[in-house]
Amino acid sequence: MELAIIGVSHQTAPVDVRSVFAFTDSQKIDFMARIQNLGVSEAVVLSTCNRSEVDKLIPLVKKELTAFFAAEDQEKYLSVHRGREAVRQLFRVASGLESMVIGEDQILGQVRQAYEFAAKMGATGKVLNKMFLEAVTLAKRIKRELKISQVPLSVSYIGIKALAEALGGLKGKKIALVGLGKMNLLSLKYLLDEGAGLIWLCNRDQGKALALARAELRPGVTIRLEESLDSPGCGCCGVKGFIPAAGVERQAAGAGEGSRARLQERTGEGPGEGPAEVMEPGPEAGALAERGAAEIRLAHFNQRYRLLAEADAVVTATASPHTIFRANELPALNKPLLFLDIALPRDVEEAVSLVPGVTLLDLDDLKKQASENLNRRLELAAEAGRMTEEAAEEMTAWLLRSRVDPSIQSINKKCQVITEDVTAYLFGKLQLTEKEKRLVAKVVASGLQRMIREPVLKLKEARSRGQQDEYIRVIEELFDLKG
Repeated sequence: MELAIIGVSHQTAPVDVRSVFAFTDSQKIDFMARIQNLGVSEAVVLSTCNRSEVDKLIPLVKKELTAFFAAEDQEKYLSVHRGREAVRQLFRVASGLESMVIGEDQILGQVRQAYEFAAKMGATGKVLNKMFLEAVTLAKRIKRELKISQVPLSVSYIGIKALAEALGGLKGKKIALVGLGKMNLLSLKYLLDEGAGLIWLCNRDQGKALALARAELRPGVTIRLEESLDSPGCGCCGVKGFIPAAGVERQAAGAGEGSRARLQERTGEGPGEGPAEVMEPGPEAGALAERGAAEIRLAHFNQRYRLLAEADAVVTATASPHTIFRANELPALNKPLLFLDIALPRDVEEAVSLVPGVTLLDLDDLKKQASENLNRRLELAAEAGRMTEEAAEEMTAWLLRSRVDPSIQSINKKCQVITEDVTAYLFGKLQLTEKEKRLVAKVVASGLQRMIREPVLKLKEARSRGQQDEYIRVIEELFDLKG
């Protein structure tokens, strides 16, 4: 019986190859049935965006895996981990140490789901049940004790934390987001998490701005269009005025993929009913403001300079090939203003940092913190690696001991047969009460257990498969277990 992990991952294969070996749930069922027909007694299929791996107990799966996906020419990308290395690989995968982003937590849920799916299909047994239980337990312990995923690597997250530090916290602050690419989508989420009071989404496409704002719906958030003399309304989506707080809160309670699709329909990003329905602000908006709830305002890109007088900070991340904020175009400011420029090439002219009352943070300022955080993650990952090595050693020892279980069961069964034979003979020769019969049976069984105690202990203490195999051969021969 051999334990192994066979598969592809981001470390061994490009994305096109990984896509070939991606399993759907129905394919998992079909594949596990096929390899069980080959004699595999236990199997789990783990398939994520960055890996597809099969944990199994006999060595025929590699060939079957490529045949299943008609990908025989891709076999060179398959990695194989056997025995202790298979245990170590599973433990490292579950703990996020083999992920593209070291220490991420999502993989733990995927490992647990893969195991539960296989267990429901009846594809797991004593070995994989124990192995996955230990893997999940270890990953939870690493997450709880080391908190690797809480050391941020995202430039957006590090930037927002730098803003919070510079401004003494973001609760109730007014922040303008200029550009709505991936970086500022994350910035919007982090700003809401940090309790920002007013966030402008400044972009040329107001329909996109509305869709993204509503995708971040949560209780206590209102959305409105920023009024402008030179941009009185949005021609692309027809949005004007407030989107009522009460309506937003109702949708926030059930926000999910369905609501995202409806938002796309209503903002022209898919077939739908046309522009969003809007209303003038009512008492709900005022009540929310009094409670310090967040407000998202949609502002056209042309309004970006007008926002500076009111904003506490500007986070800019556009794809513009030239600077979009220049020192000689800044309006008069009556309070400090902080620019966070996370664009490449830069959005904010360097001379802006020379304007009195203005502070400029750019990617170079964040690079040091990002580097320190990465080094910290690597330190924690090294500690997690030591924990997985220890756990893998314990699991491997358990697996080694479990190899002798069938032999020990055979010895115990032999003793039971001898006990039954001896007591049957004695009971036929002696006139005994039921109590005396039970006592005799107990004495005979106890004597046999004492006789096999030392051989069984030696069997359990064997330190290698070779030594185990030799002990098993001798015991089977001495006790006539093969017959």
